[in-house]
Amino acid sequence: MSEGWNIDPWGVHTRIKDNVDGVLVETYHDVEPILEANVDDYNSGRDGYTPSRALKKIAEIPLGVWQLWMDRYGVDALNPNHREAVRRLLNSNEWRKLRTAPGRL
Repeated sequence: MSEGWNIDPWGVHTRIKDNVDGVLVETYHDVEPILEANVDDYNSGRDGYTPSRALKKIAEIPLGVWQLWMDRYGVDALNPNHREAVRRLLNSNEWRKLRTAPGRL
């Protein structure tokens, strides 16, 4: 990335520019490494459960995708009231690379 970007601990790049119309905030998040790790987990043959089988990891949603869902669909993956919408998105083929374990939600 070019100069002037602030990078947070989650890998989100942010740059603020002053222009004639006000302030422009640009963000960029390279989600490819997360998606590749998700595909590896999905194809690993493991079922996503912890050793105690108390928890199951089914997906990892990068912050850039979380923001995209908020902007495009009005879906907040962190809001319990949006659980059904998140379930539909994660079950769709379009967002399959977010899944870390097979099966439907």
